[in-house]
Amino acid sequence: MPAHAAGGTGAAAEGTGLCPVVIGVEGARLPDGSDPSRYYSCYKGIRYDKTCPEGSVWDATDKQCAAADKAHVTATSLKAGEAKLTRTPLGVKGLNAKVTFGGRYLPGASVTFATLDGTTLCTARTGLLGTTSCDAEGVSVTADQLLRGYTATYNGISTLTGSTGKGAVVAS
Repeated sequence: MPAHAAGGTGAAAEGTGLCPVVIGVEGARLPDGSDPSRYYSCYKGIRYDKTCPEGSVWDATDKQCAAADKAHVTATSLKAGEAKLTRTPLGVKGLNAKVTFGGRYLPGASVTFATLDGTTLCTARTGLLGTTSCDAEGVSVTADQLLRGYTATYNGISTLTGSTGKGAVVAS
């Protein structure tokens, strides 16, 4: 990978996977939603995992590594969608969420899906497009509880605020 494409001041790894070729990802440097010292870079469709130098974190606002006590805290947004109730076994299929920051995708964010009264249904991590989904089967709650809807929550990390969204569950 050319030096000008590396971005930031962290150590670069060899290409670790594919980046989707969509607006907002190619050439982007995106924070890892679960580790403040890690970020991703995309170059010619290849994803590069990077780590900031020891004692620094990825600053999503300035798009560079910064001292942990100097980095900006960036707000995130979470949107949850519609999922379907299953009866045998009782559960929900297609719980889903999209996590973004400043209109950009947030990869690597751990999202917890729960009933409105707080019973955890499942947990999943976002991909490069900031989306995630999971199914919850054989749950120990009632169908009425599930049909009230669900929450999807990203707890945040030191440089990214947490966010929550509410989704609908419909009978299938």
